[in-house]
Amino acid sequence: KERRFIFDHTPLRDIAALLAETYGLRVEFSSSDLAERSVSGEFPARDADEVLHLVAELFQINYTRDGDRVHFND
Repeated sequence: KERRFIFDHTPLRDIAALLAETYGLRVEFSSSDLAERSVSGEFPARDADEVLHLVAELFQINYTRDGDRVHFND
């Protein structure tokens, strides 16, 4: 089954909630401004690592992952 994520002016904080629900990840942000940035489009991703890489690329940000904890920073 192909996994596709569809975003329509979706804030990063909502994408973080999706990551928590889908993959059990706990997401933190370096700032509230970063959490409010949004994106639109349809994107394929097979697993959590692909989604994290995609999000980092789309928002032109960095992230670190330690187990189930993810920290996005700009």
